[in-house]
Amino acid sequence: MLLTDTHSAIKRLTAGKLFSPKQAEKIVELFSDADEQVATKSDIKLLEATLGNRLSNIQDKIADKVDTKTYYAGLLAQTFAILSILAALRFF
Repeated sequence: MLLTDTHSAIKRLTAGKLFSPKQAEKIVELFSDADEQVATKSDIKLLEATLGNRLSNIQDKIADKVDTKTYYAGLLAQTFAILSILAALRFF
């Protein structure tokens, strides 16, 4: 947590007479609200691990599709070769 002791923060802001108590309260309120949106190092590490796993899964799926396409391309080439040989034998 960024700001845990709001009372102390308000006292420190008003002590130098730079801010009125209302201004100090609003400043502390802004920082308290912002604290809820801050990501911790562990949050970032968890996100990094999750995204890394997802990326790995996507890479695996792409590799599987490439292998499948290569397999079918090979079958198509073999079929074409066999049909070409049969056509050549029949017509020559």
